[in-house]
Amino acid sequence: MIDIPKVEAAVWRALATIVDPEMNIDIVALGLIYEVKVHPLAA
Repeated sequence: MIDIPKVEAAVWRALATIVDPEMNIDIVALGLIYEVKVHPLAA
């Protein structure tokens, strides 16, 4: 079983490494990402 909160936190950290080339600010800080949802795959 995956730890959904840990995976969501990892996704947020990964998204924060993506920088808008025109503004030189990460897309999370710019507010372009509103939420991250992680759902386990059906077995």
